[in-house]
Amino acid sequence: MKTRATRFLAAVPALVASATGQQALAQEVAQADNATIEEVVVVGRLKSSATDVVVERLEQEVVVDLLSAEDISRVGDSTVAAALRRVPGLTLVDNQFVYVRGLGERYSSTILDGATVPSPDFTRNVIPLDIFPTNILDSLAVQKGYSADMPAAFGGGNIDIRTRNIPDGPLLDIEIGSGWNFESDNTFSSTGGNTDGLGEDDGSRAISGLIESSIQRFRGDVSPGNILSVLRQAGPATAAEAQQINRDLATTLDAVTGIRESDPNPDQSYEVTLGNRYFFGDAEEWEVGGMVVAAYDNNFRNRERTNRSLVDPDNRFFTTTRTVHQVALTGAVKGGVAWNGEQSLDFSYLFLRNTEEDTNFGTGFTNNFLLQDGQQLGIYGTRYEQRDLGVFQVDGSHELGGATLDFLESLPVVDLGFLRPLEGLRFEWYYSDSKAETDVPNERAFQTQSTVDPNTREVLTTRLRSTNSAGTFRFTDLEDDVESYGTDVILPIYSSDFDIELSAGWDYATKAREFILTQVFLDASQTPVPALTAALGGTADIALTPQSVADPANGFEVSVNSGLPDSYLAAQITEGWYGKFDATWQGTWRFSAGVRKEEFRQASLAIDQLQFDPGIGQAIIPPNGLQDSVLRTDDFYPSAALTWMQQGFLGAQDFQLRFGFSETVARPDLREISSAVYIDPLTEARIVGTPGLGVSEIENYDARAEWFWGNGDSFT
Repeated sequence: MKTRATRFLAAVPALVASATGQQALAQEVAQADNATIEEVVVVGRLKSSATDVVVERLEQEVVVDLLSAEDISRVGDSTVAAALRRVPGLTLVDNQFVYVRGLGERYSSTILDGATVPSPDFTRNVIPLDIFPTNILDSLAVQKGYSADMPAAFGGGNIDIRTRNIPDGPLLDIEIGSGWNFESDNTFSSTGGNTDGLGEDDGSRAISGLIESSIQRFRGDVSPGNILSVLRQAGPATAAEAQQINRDLATTLDAVTGIRESDPNPDQSYEVTLGNRYFFGDAEEWEVGGMVVAAYDNNFRNRERTNRSLVDPDNRFFTTTRTVHQVALTGAVKGGVAWNGEQSLDFSYLFLRNTEEDTNFGTGFTNNFLLQDGQQLGIYGTRYEQRDLGVFQVDGSHELGGATLDFLESLPVVDLGFLRPLEGLRFEWYYSDSKAETDVPNERAFQTQSTVDPNTREVLTTRLRSTNSAGTFRFTDLEDDVESYGTDVILPIYSSDFDIELSAGWDYATKAREFILTQVFLDASQTPVPALTAALGGTADIALTPQSVADPANGFEVSVNSGLPDSYLAAQITEGWYGKFDATWQGTWRFSAGVRKEEFRQASLAIDQLQFDPGIGQAIIPPNGLQDSVLRTDDFYPSAALTWMQQGFLGAQDFQLRFGFSETVARPDLREISSAVYIDPLTEARIVGTPGLGVSEIENYDARAEWFWGNGDSFT
């Protein structure tokens, strides 16, 4: 079934054309002859993954830093984000986003096994790396130098998350872990659903059907005045009837948080890995293998943040204490078949779920709530965020190796002997289909005001504030679909002095995003103070019961949305072609260069309940409303790298001196060119995009010297 976002994606080429006025547009050893040869048996050991990544660093044509699974397991990092802190030049921000070379997340891109994947973060276009557990990893590659086979949206670097390979033999690994964090005693908890332990809301937090239908019926304005106007269009109606409809909507809001102090459960961690590889055929030329990974993590953590005024930090500050309950689920299936090491087909499916239940309670003093006046502001609430990412990938590698050529030449149909000079030619392809979904149901925030003793700061009384947003309820849904596929052709050429590799490729990626935010506000500005009085400590669980809200004498009223476009539809289409060569002379000098041509199209449409009808999926676009929300670029992006290699230089086993130059681009993300307004969950700031943003062209210059020693150590 097509979603609104995918339908919007299909319309992007036409939208772009309309808005822009343009038409939418190491080679295998040579096979020995049939003569009898001496049999030679070589006995060795498998290299460790740590050794593998050192070798890969040496063999890369551009600057790349790598972390192996062995490195990660040694220090015990549980997520990709935590592991990447140990890579030089990378900074971890908010335990989620990685800044390469001190640049923001805008200048860092992430791929999974070489394919583009969507982001479940609705405030950023980049992927929060804390959702990837390290138990699925084979290695992490941070490419800091651009090469033409990479997407052109390359600033500080690109992070490639490489998942585990099929094992070489039988594998059964079971891990069980637990722990206790003594710093997280006396945590907060709240009323939740029956399936919170699985990281999934059971539907108890969902927005009521009455509110959803009323938004459609009354075109996003559920004030008593507008309700009365709509009712009178159908027949006689009274103001009392309109007010009753509004109160009925208010009673469907779940304001009973059940926030309380409690002792946390111990951490829980479970992981099972099962896999094997089988060999078939007379010469065991066929390989078939598979692997399954399942993991579960559950933990509680306390976090505290204090914001202080620069003018009077001792008396004007706000302290928020949070308890975060995190649940992570991981499921991965991987399989593949190979023939003679020259023909292979692999598939994988990865499912990640990362859920955070945030219970927070904050108090403090501001310009309007001064300690000397005995007034204190309080804000508390709950936030439940469920992020799911599902990725299906299939890829193939086909090489004209010796075994393949022998097989083709044995076919009686056509003489394929002309292919022999192309021995070593490889054709690689991939297809990836992924979806990210983020659901934040019934995010609740309430404001209180307290009287305190100015000397001891003892709380004397607490009640809800008499404002038009005494209670705020947000319901957020994000769906991000990405489909990508591409091909590469690589031809190695060897001579006595030169090793040359010629390559070319093409890739195509589409992204469709739908972000829908519904905000409901409980207005208590006309409510008598006795109705707002809560128990000492200030919760809405007593003041905002359905019975209290339904009482006409208390004057509670509900409103929907902010009057600004809070949601948006967006889509991207990226198509690129590249060609490059890589030449090494006598193992001492290496020069690689290439160019990429990339076409990029993007459109973003801000919507709100008055402009958009979710029931029929149609938007009312004002004249020229899409003009500034469309972006199209078509450009060439060159790259070049020169490397001097020497063994034994200054005591190192291997030494490399690298120089690189490239031209890349930074583009605004999907929400940045939309006029939609959103609330940052960390800062609570209201942020709006800027239609008409363009791209930033970047010139990159790199220089790096690296020393490698035989024990795996290196210095850069």
